Amino acid sequence: IVFAAVFDPIAAGLVRSLSAPGGNLTGIHWGLAEPRRLQLLLEIVPDAKRIYLPYNPDDPAPTLALARVREAAQDHDVVIVTQEARTPEEIDTAVTNIPEDIDAIFLPPDNLFTTRVGTLANTAIARRLPLSVPSPIMTEAGGLISRSEERRVGKECRSRWSPYH
Repeated sequence: IVFAAVFDPIAAGLVRSLSAPGGNLTGIHWGLAEPRRLQLLLEIVPDAKRIYLPYNPDDPAPTLALARVREAAQDHDVVIVTQEARTPEEIDTAVTNIPEDIDAIFLPPDNLFTTRVGTLANTAIARRLPLSVPSPIMTEAGGLISRSEERRVGKECRSRWSPYH
């Protein structure tokens, strides 16, 4: 069985470890880019001290990303201000009602929030807040920066499992 674009296959219960996954599963994972993406955001906005991170706590990818971002934020004396949202209404509120004392926005990989990236980008632009997004394509919607393994993941998936590579 092949899986692709899983944030953390160990936490998802798909494999025992990355070096020896066991069973009959293989695939590509990502998720290691989040601390580096925070570092890049802080290089662009060195005075940022409070970073807004909206997320859906029912989705394991942003929850795991949040843990990694919080850990990385400690090294930079930065506070991560979170906003949980589970429903479309809560997401709309989280995207449009960003606290006033925020210096930047960090969007984790989150299926529900990525559907509202355009609205979030519009709010960020109106408030002059830098927005870090999890996918390079989201910069087209208004995200300021992204760092991702997407292209590498796509190429690796094609080279391993596509009969057309």
